[in-house]
Amino acid sequence: MNSNYFRKLMVKFIPQAFKYKVARILGNILFKLMTIGHFNVLDKKLLWFFIKLQDFDKAEKIISKHANELYYLRFLEKVERCKAFGKFSEERRLDYNQKDFKRILNINQNLIKRFPEDFHLHHSMGKNYASNGDQERARFHFFESLKLQRKDKLAQGKTGLIFIAGGHRSGTGFTERSLREGLNIKDNIKLLIRNFDEYFPNDGIVELPTYIGTPHCTPMPDGVMGTHAGAIEANLKTLPLITDKILVIVRDIRQSIVSKVAYSEYLRFSGNITALLQYQYPIDFFYWPIEKKIDWQIDNYYTPADIEWITGWLKADANPAFPCEIFFSEFEALANNPKKYFQDILSFFEIPEEKFIYPQKPKFKSNTHLRKGSTNEWKEILNVRQIKKINNAIPDDWFDRFNWPKI
Repeated sequence: MNSNYFRKLMVKFIPQAFKYKVARILGNILFKLMTIGHFNVLDKKLLWFFIKLQDFDKAEKIISKHANELYYLRFLEKVERCKAFGKFSEERRLDYNQKDFKRILNINQNLIKRFPEDFHLHHSMGKNYASNGDQERARFHFFESLKLQRKDKLAQGKTGLIFIAGGHRSGTGFTERSLREGLNIKDNIKLLIRNFDEYFPNDGIVELPTYIGTPHCTPMPDGVMGTHAGAIEANLKTLPLITDKILVIVRDIRQSIVSKVAYSEYLRFSGNITALLQYQYPIDFFYWPIEKKIDWQIDNYYTPADIEWITGWLKADANPAFPCEIFFSEFEALANNPKKYFQDILSFFEIPEEKFIYPQKPKFKSNTHLRKGSTNEWKEILNVRQIKKINNAIPDDWFDRFNWPKI
């Protein structure tokens, strides 16, 4: 009879109470040996063992032996959880009575004072504040945890999450692919964090990932996530629970409208029914002359949508209540000086340049997603009236801020 088969029989036929009795005897023997001989090598396993057996006195004595070691001190909260919920102390439970809540909160607060750089403690504090409905303090500590997680990731030579919010036709996809390939990132972050870019600009949603609600702190993932997410209320609440930094890519609105009108034809060429149903096109739009197409989009969709999207992110950046750090980059910088474009992004995310392999210049072809990548085509396509109308719609300070020429 092999050992695995024997172990399965033991698990199946030996009563649980007897197994706990044997475990307690064995645990007490090891605890006495540890006490007599100052034997510490098994302390981590014994701590877990006694918490599992709900022998809190012994667990606390082990913790007290390591009063200056963060690993052990983190278990103080776990011990109190078990005292609060007894044998029903599932890791997800947060329904403390008020007395237990105050005791656990006090432990958490004291540990953060001693170890302010520990992201696990801030994550726990966030969960504790969430349990009594204090969203403001909960969000503060979750965000502090994220900042410390990124710091820890960078110290390990990792990247943390590179989150991109790019306007439509602003090089978002190329930037995302270049960063992922140039940093040799294999994992697809969108399997962890889902987003829906549909119905630009009002309804692109970034979902809260399921790992936020796991019992233990799941550190920020390493990866690149490119989206067209706008600074709408739902995203402004979600993003500070996912990332502490956001790259926002904008493009000259006049060139953007030329690119988008041309891109509309690519959607038909590629049979993209989903996009054709989500973007706003009036009946027979595709049979109109180019001037009429552009006029309609200036007045009804693309131009006001771009202005609304950029305005949202500028307001978020100026809002002291929104904690994420935002870096604005321009498509024109990507087109004119791609090396500096990526250098600035790497610097923002504090990633050493030597870790990155710069991309080759993309190949542009008609009837593809990468049609031209131009920055000044609008001067040839738009007429004087259209340029004047868009210029009047663009806030005057944007021309200097984003280095857009007026003519």
